[in-house]
Amino acid sequence: MFRYFFIILILLNQAVFGQLYFFGRNKVQYNKFNWDILKTAHFNIYYYGEKGAKYAEEMYTELKIKLNEIVTRRIPLIFYNTHLQFQETNTIPGFISEGVGGFFEFIKGRVVIPYTGSLEDFRHVIRHELVHVFMASKLFSELHAHRISTDVSPPLWFTEGLAEYLSTKPDAQAEMVLRDAIISGYFYNLENISKI
Repeated sequence: MFRYFFIILILLNQAVFGQLYFFGRNKVQYNKFNWDILKTAHFNIYYYGEKGAKYAEEMYTELKIKLNEIVTRRIPLIFYNTHLQFQETNTIPGFISEGVGGFFEFIKGRVVIPYTGSLEDFRHVIRHELVHVFMASKLFSELHAHRISTDVSPPLWFTEGLAEYLSTKPDAQAEMVLRDAIISGYFYNLENISKI
């Protein structure tokens, strides 16, 4: 009996530690990338093509002023030339769907973005993800300054809403939706936000 228990324990141990060792490394990778590193004033940019550094620095300067925050560490940016190559990334363990335009890793502070062929979309995603970087930096510094636990984070609707708001320009359709909400009586102010 003890022998069977010992064999099961060894097999279970192998399965568990085998999964931990290869965690995040089981994605199929079709491409071998020759990464270069471009160091700018505020970023370490990992790339294998010539895109994004100028946009990132422009947006850093803009967001520094808008959000009244200076990120004191160099921000790692990882740029992929296509969305398919972006889906092969090992920076996160899970699979990335086609609808994901980029992401910011809150724990490691890395930004990973694909180039989809549109410079306008590329700039938009860089700005959107950098808003997350600035927001995380400001939130951490404010919580730390007030001696509040830094593992608290705002709700997803707030973080994504602010990032999208600061990364797009208001257009006629957005104004139309807001006007309609106010006129029709289903616009909620901050005091009544929980009703949504």
